[in-house]
Amino acid sequence: MRYGYPVTDAKLEGSFFNPELFKKLIKYITPYKWLVVLGIFFLLVSSLISVAQPYVIKLVIDKSIAQGNLRLLRIYSVIFLALLLGRFLMIFLEMYVGQYIGGRINID
Repeated sequence: MRYGYPVTDAKLEGSFFNPELFKKLIKYITPYKWLVVLGIFFLLVSSLISVAQPYVIKLVIDKSIAQGNLRLLRIYSVIFLALLLGRFLMIFLEMYVGQYIGGRINID
């Protein structure tokens, strides 16, 4: 044992991808495949929201501030706040599912 971690039989010399280690990982993840898919879904939604945020800021600058439309500014502010809260929720759920899967794999 080195630094408190057990030594595995998988060798990582000269390669970033080890098929033997990957097969072992897949074997452990298979019972939780739907949770993995759910985690990936949360990741994709979070990424889409993070792309939408700068677009909303562009709309704020181009359509509301440039034209002096305060009503539109309030609407875009609410949309931006909803995007922030949605992204926070997606990141939280993504991390929760990932931690749950990791904990279950450690127990198994």
